[in-house]
Amino acid sequence: MNYESKFWKKSYDAGLEDIDPKMWETTYTDAVKRTFKEFPDKSAFTFMGVEVTFAELDKYANRFANMLITCGLRKGDAVGINLPNIPEYMIAWIGALRVGCAVSGVSPLLSAQEMEHQLKDSRAKCLVTLDAIFAARVTGIASALPDIKVVVAAGVGGFLPAKYSFRTNGD
Repeated sequence: MNYESKFWKKSYDAGLEDIDPKMWETTYTDAVKRTFKEFPDKSAFTFMGVEVTFAELDKYANRFANMLITCGLRKGDAVGINLPNIPEYMIAWIGALRVGCAVSGVSPLLSAQEMEHQLKDSRAKCLVTLDAIFAARVTGIASALPDIKVVVAAGVGGFLPAKYSFRTNGD
């Protein structure tokens, strides 16, 4: 494609110029590193009333990244994340990016056959999934996924406050 005409500039306001693309030649993790450093005690997100600070998110993401490295994953490997909008999604995403892995979001709404196709196509070496999806779908397709070396199962309640917990103390 010939970018010399810069047809998109026709919609720019007067005096507005393109941003130098060299300014954006960085990774996501490098781009947000300053935020983690300068605002460790600020809220990164809140989930069901539980606030997670940038320092906590940094710690969790580093733990996940170190787990991937310990399990033999390296830059360029694919990690499939098959989770709904729960804190573990962000933790796995940032952790995988810190290792240099490619992340493939695998919708929890996919059928087992669709999951199998996406994981094979992406050549994912790791799958992060819900414990219920693991039991219901992943176990049935595991033998067709020889590239998967690591499966991490998370529960929806991992970050839920005690008042929402389904656990009992024997009462």
